[in-house]
Amino acid sequence: MKRVALLVAVVAVLALVVAPVVAFAQDPTVSLTVIAPDGSVLANATVKLIDASGGEYSNTTSTTGKVVITVPATGLYYVLVHGQ
Repeated sequence: MKRVALLVAVVAVLALVVAPVVAFAQDPTVSLTVIAPDGSVLANATVKLIDASGGEYSNTTSTTGKVVITVPATGLYYVLVHGQ
């Protein structure tokens, strides 16, 4: 009987720990660093991700060439970069 009570208590605690994670799930993000052909980072470049249905998601790189783009689902995306 003690084992059953302990198991129920452990499951209840796990449910409390997992539930908030599910309730606050976020859309996936893609993190990239854009590097120019000469090896330098590319600041202020526009990075665009295009999904299979034509949806576009974009952002601009930071001064360190880094960019984070939030997408609605995991999957395959084409990556286009436009910078100078």
